[in-house]
Amino acid sequence: MKKWSPNTRIGFVTIILILGPFLIGAGQYIIIGLTTWFPTLDIIPLGRFFVVAGLLEFGLGYILADAYTAEYRHRTKMVEGPLPLKEQEVVRFRKWPLWIAGITLLVIGILASFIFSF
Repeated sequence: MKKWSPNTRIGFVTIILILGPFLIGAGQYIIIGLTTWFPTLDIIPLGRFFVVAGLLEFGLGYILADAYTAEYRHRTKMVEGPLPLKEQEVVRFRKWPLWIAGITLLVIGILASFIFSF
């Protein structure tokens, strides 16, 4: 039997364990939100809340999956001794988009909850 490559294992773990539950939860939120928001065409804060919650959950799941795969690939590199300087810069640079995206999602979620509550 052929042994799976590390990239295949990363893909399965990412999809099944991390991104899967977040996609399912986000899909449920978005479906509930759209069905309570659009049929009456009234301003229903609950429907908007569910849509925003679904989008935030999807974004969070993507960020976690991206962070996991980056960390796993970094750990499984077959490099003797310290990483070369160029690869250290890549790993260091890769953390900033995750922080920026996470903080942006939190700010959007807080602002959306305030906007949609009125």
